[in-house]
Amino acid sequence: MKKLLFASLIVGTTVFSSDSFQIKLVDQLDEPEYYCLDVTGWAKHLKLEDPLQAHTCKPTKSADQEFVLKGNTLVMPAYNRCFSASGSSGSALPGSSILVRECDGSKSQNFNILPSGQIELNNSGLCISAGDVSQKASGPSHLWRVASLQSCKNTDSKLTTWTTK
Repeated sequence: MKKLLFASLIVGTTVFSSDSFQIKLVDQLDEPEYYCLDVTGWAKHLKLEDPLQAHTCKPTKSADQEFVLKGNTLVMPAYNRCFSASGSSGSALPGSSILVRECDGSKSQNFNILPSGQIELNNSGLCISAGDVSQKASGPSHLWRVASLQSCKNTDSKLTTWTTK
């Protein structure tokens, strides 16, 4: 089902599935367990107000790495929040953070899944990207990187090509 869901994303079909999935970077970079989009913290230490990060993928389902697609909106069902690009006057710039905020249907929450596997903000030319520097995180072997919006065309595709898990 997850592969079918992502295949539907790639061809641009509007899909809603109650099946949640992780969003995983295709290239493992320096992390043998790969990077997934993630909310900072864990359990009662979760920091929903912090920007999303690219973090070591968790081997089992975890609410801070689980998403569903509703139209062109990526939703975190456990928190009833949506991906939202930080910005001003409805636009974002390269380097803008991706936040999880109350779902409001705004342009800053409209993401297109491109055939390349990139996730683009509302036809802006900006895609979700993992940062180019990693650092140890709190887990035994965990690493993290900044997640931000960067140029879809000018950023290394190793940092901007995602799949579902």
